[in-house]
Amino acid sequence: MENENIKEIFNEGELSGYSAERSGATDRLIVKKNDILLMDLNLSIAVTAASDLGIPTEKAYLWLWDLSKQILEEMTDEEKPVKIVIDSGDVLNGKLNTSWRELIKEK
Repeated sequence: MENENIKEIFNEGELSGYSAERSGATDRLIVKKNDILLMDLNLSIAVTAASDLGIPTEKAYLWLWDLSKQILEEMTDEEKPVKIVIDSGDVLNGKLNTSWRELIKEK
């Protein structure tokens, strides 16, 4: 990930969120704490393209940031870092309707 083009877009104390180059057809948010990778969240563009799912394109990164903080409350140290991919079937009315643990693609 060091070679990727990332830009910090969120910062809350030790926690930072970075927009990253797309990985396929996803919007990506890299989340770090004190420069240590915690998660790589990937939201399929199919989610933001479907108006009935409740996450418009302009709010995708904020939605991912809020979701990352919820996940961090549940995540154990052994589960970090993790890559999560969220597709249109995983979202309903702007909420994740699939357990984030079921969406893990890599550790």
